Amino acid sequence: MVEKDRATELLEEILKWTRFNAMQLRTILLEELDTDEKKLVYENSDGDRSSRDIAKLANVGYKAVQHYWKSWSEIGIVEATEKYRGGRFKKLCSLVELGIAIPKSSSSSEL
Repeated sequence: MVEKDRATELLEEILKWTRFNAMQLRTILLEELDTDEKKLVYENSDGDRSSRDIAKLANVGYKAVQHYWKSWSEIGIVEATEKYRGGRFKKLCSLVELGIAIPKSSSSSEL
């Protein structure tokens, strides 16, 4: 039997905790993103799109997008981008990465 080196053991430990945290993140996202509109806002929050751009894609008002961003940044599922001086936000990861379906955009064309 081949003995594991310390680096391999540490990497396996990191992977275990990463998977655990991903499951917690999935639970938080499922609770927080309880409508298709919120899922679309979250998924399209790429740090480059404005609140108005995302509002069109999700069929909500841009003030709602700004409200979601503020609330979500407080719980840590989005982060402000430096490029736009904190005026735009970026999601932590794609919903697809966590096995959460992305609803179809109500907008006829993606921005």
